Amino acid sequence: MFGKNAKVDLELNRDVEQLIKTGGKEKLLPIVQAGEPVLRQRTVAYHGQLSKRTLAKLIDTMHTTMLEAPGVGLAATQIGLGLALAVVEDHVRDDEDDPREIAEFPFT
Repeated sequence: MFGKNAKVDLELNRDVEQLIKTGGKEKLLPIVQAGEPVLRQRTVAYHGQLSKRTLAKLIDTMHTTMLEAPGVGLAATQIGLGLALAVVEDHVRDDEDDPREIAEFPFT
């Protein structure tokens, strides 16, 4: 993902930086609504197209947006970005009737 062969797409990187700025100081991006074309388009796999700095800011902004929505996940397409990226966070619940094991992992 960040190997020596990864090549940053400067145009995409600029577009994502602009998208992040629309979130303002609150880091809240608008979530696109059903019917938006980006939700039906095939996504592009992520292979290092963004600089490490831009990717970190995007993930942080998506995480903040997801929590404010509220939700347990947010895909890049939901903010109008056609990359195959998502943030997910679900917290452990003390439900003894649930047979599934859930372990808490830090959001990084």
